[in-house]
Amino acid sequence: MSIKVKGHRVLLNRPVKEERLIKLSPEMEEAMEFEELKKLKNLEVFAVGEEVQGINVGDKVYVQLMSLQSAELVEVEGNEKIMVRSSDIAIIW
Repeated sequence: MSIKVKGHRVLLNRPVKEERLIKLSPEMEEAMEFEELKKLKNLEVFAVGEEVQGINVGDKVYVQLMSLQSAELVEVEGNEKIMVRSSDIAIIW
């Protein structure tokens, strides 16, 4: 399936959230959430819109948490992707 992203939008791969089979203590739960938040600081670009410049598929990027909270989730090829504006991307590796 081929997709075409329009405008200044960027699709990012959403990190997979690990399922927990056991109940964790509140301290361990907080530590696990912190580790999952760290994954959001280094997201991989899945697709870029036709008007996006300087960002390529496969780049690693940092998007501020505030922008991620308002981002839309889009299902592509059975996986959820995070859709942000290119201006929301602060750092590219």
